Amino acid sequence: MVAIYQRLTVTTEQAVEIKLILFICRSSRKTARWSALLLGVIYGKQRFDYLKPIAEEERRVEEAEKKAREEQERIYKQLSEANSDTILK
Repeated sequence: MVAIYQRLTVTTEQAVEIKLILFICRSSRKTARWSALLLGVIYGKQRFDYLKPIAEEERRVEEAEKKAREEQERIYKQLSEANSDTILK
């Protein structure tokens, strides 16, 4: 196998164009990353604002259920203590 290599002769103007193209590609990747980051932050904020009232409502309902459950447990405990007193006597 014979490897054939061609030498590239680049003029100064072509070198400047190549550097400019590489700079634009590199900066467009950075721009794309920053754009994606910014879009992610904006989406996250909108999603948070949407879910926040739902979570607050769930917490409120859960707190009410917890109070009712604790009240039932307190009543059950009082009744079981009253029943245990009558059984032992």
